[in-house]
Amino acid sequence: MDFDYLKLENQICHRLYVATNGIMRLYRPLLKELGLTYAQYVIMMALWERDGISMGELSRVSKMDKGFSTSAIEKMKNLKYLSIKADKLDQRKKMIFLTTKGNELKFKAKCIPEEIVRYLKGEEISDEDVSTLIGLLDKINELIVRAEKPHQEKKIRHC
Repeated sequence: MDFDYLKLENQICHRLYVATNGIMRLYRPLLKELGLTYAQYVIMMALWERDGISMGELSRVSKMDKGFSTSAIEKMKNLKYLSIKADKLDQRKKMIFLTTKGNELKFKAKCIPEEIVRYLKGEEISDEDVSTLIGLLDKINELIVRAEKPHQEKKIRHC
């Protein structure tokens, strides 16, 4: 019987796992200077792009679970980076707004993407490679979303 498909060296998921962990290690010291975790940084980037959005919209834009982002948002509220207010039209809907301190953090975070690219790029990785990787990851994420649709029956195919 051939078990080559079970070898780590043949796994896409393991390569993504290792790469993700490595990138998180690169971000950690940069974000530590801002007092943010990576999840909080993602939330801040979403708010810097569009301030005053609902929790649902934030989850959609950031691709983060609402429960997980709620915990991160509470911590950032305590740090005075953002505020939470009820929507004027629907009091049940919570809107998230940057504070002055949260807006100012954008200027300190400005160099982070450049630093990460500097770490990762060199003669081995071209701009075209980066574009190709982004395109492939977007395709993979689209396929994952489709595979997770509730109307699809999930079956494990037995060999």
